[in-house]
Amino acid sequence: MKEKLAESFFSLFPSDYRVKSIVITVGVRIISILLTLSIYFYVGYLIPKGIDFSLQIRMVGTIVISVILIVPLQEFLEARIKKIFLSEYLFDDLLEPNGAKPRFEINALISKVFPDMVKISGSKYGRLAILIREPADYEVYTYFNGRRRKIKPKSVQIKDRLLNFLKDKKHGISIGELLGHSEINDDFLELKANFVIPFIFRERIFGFLAVTNIPSPEDLLNLKVLASKSAIAVYNHILSSQVVLHKKYKREFEIANRIEGLIFTSKVPIFKSFKFEAHQKDPNVLVEFFKNEDGECLFILLALKSTKVGSGLVSSHVLGKMYSQSLLKRKHNLSSLKSIAEEMLKKLSWEEGYELVVGSFREDTFRLTFSQTGKNFKITNDIDPTKSLISVGWRYTVDLQENPVIFIYYKSDKIISIQNI
Repeated sequence: MKEKLAESFFSLFPSDYRVKSIVITVGVRIISILLTLSIYFYVGYLIPKGIDFSLQIRMVGTIVISVILIVPLQEFLEARIKKIFLSEYLFDDLLEPNGAKPRFEINALISKVFPDMVKISGSKYGRLAILIREPADYEVYTYFNGRRRKIKPKSVQIKDRLLNFLKDKKHGISIGELLGHSEINDDFLELKANFVIPFIFRERIFGFLAVTNIPSPEDLLNLKVLASKSAIAVYNHILSSQVVLHKKYKREFEIANRIEGLIFTSKVPIFKSFKFEAHQKDPNVLVEFFKNEDGECLFILLALKSTKVGSGLVSSHVLGKMYSQSLLKRKHNLSSLKSIAEEMLKKLSWEEGYELVVGSFREDTFRLTFSQTGKNFKITNDIDPTKSLISVGWRYTVDLQENPVIFIYYKSDKIISIQNI
C-alpha cells in the first residue's frame, strides 16, 4: 500500500528526463539572454555618445547580431547538451558532419536507444521486442534500474494477436484504452506494461517498446520519432542478414553443382552382356548403379523437377547417399531403391517434386525390368522411337532380343542407351 501511495505521489512530479530537459532549455536561454545583454552594452560602448539616434542604432545592432550569432548558437548549445545528457540519437546537431553522427543500427537500438526511450517515457522499467528473423522470431530485452538484459526465448511469448492489434496503433496505446479487449489487456499485464508503442515501417511491425508509465504528449512525440527510426534500423538489419545468407548459400550451391557435375561425368560400369552408354549430361538427372551378391544388377535415374539454385545442393546430397548405398553389401530391389530416394528427399524437405526410373537385370539374361514414376521419362527402342515401352506406375519387362537397343529419355533429352553385347 505504501509503495502504491509513493508511486502515485512521485507520478505528480516530472520525470528525471523531463527535469533535465527543462533545466537544459532554461539554462541555455539564460546564457543567450546574458550574451544578448553583453552585446547590447558592447555596441553602446562602440557608438559615440554624441551621435543622433544612438539608442536606436544600439537596439538594431543588437538585434542583427543576435539573429546572426546568438540564435544559431542557442540552438547549437541546446542540441549538443541534450545530445550528451539525454539522447544522442534524438537530437541532431545541424553543424555536425554526417560522418561524425552516431549510426542508428540494431546494436545501438538495444544498448543505447532502448534505455533512452524508457527514460523519456518517465519509466523505471521497460521491455523491448525486436524482430530478428521473419515471420515471427523475436528477441526481448528488459531495462530496470539502469540495467539491461536479454530475456530467454521461453520466458516471454510474443503473441500474434498482440502484434496484429498493434499494427493499427502507430502512435502507441495505453492500458486504459483497452476496454473491450480483455485478451490484449492480459498481454499488457504479462509484459508489465501500461503503455506500448510499436515499431512500424511499410505497414509491417518490427518490434515494440513496452513501459510502465504513460508518457506525456511532448514525450510521446520524441518516442514516435525514435520508434520510427527503430523500425527502419530493424528492417535494415533483417535485409542485410538476408543478403549475407543469400551469398553464403549461393556459394554453397555453386560448389555443390560443380561436385555434382564431376560425379555425373564418372564412367558407367561395364557389364558382361549389357552395354550402358551415357548420352546427355543433365545436372538434374542423377544416375547410380547397384549390384547384389546374388548377381542381380540395378540402376536408378532420379530427376528433380525444380531447376532453382537449391536443386544443386539437394542433387549432390542425394547422389552422395546413393553412391554410399551402392558400396554397402545389401540386397536391393526396385521397391527399396525407390523408398530410399523418397525418404532422402523427405528428410531434405524437398517439396518441388521428382521423377524416377528404376531398372533391374541379370547379366546372364536378355531381360530388363523397369518401374517408372512421373511422365517426363520415356523408354523407347530403335525400331519405333515414338512409342514408349512402359507406363507410369507399372512394372514392365523388356526383352533385348526383341528390342536390340533401348533408349531412356528425360523430356526431349536422350540420357542413356542400353544394348545387349
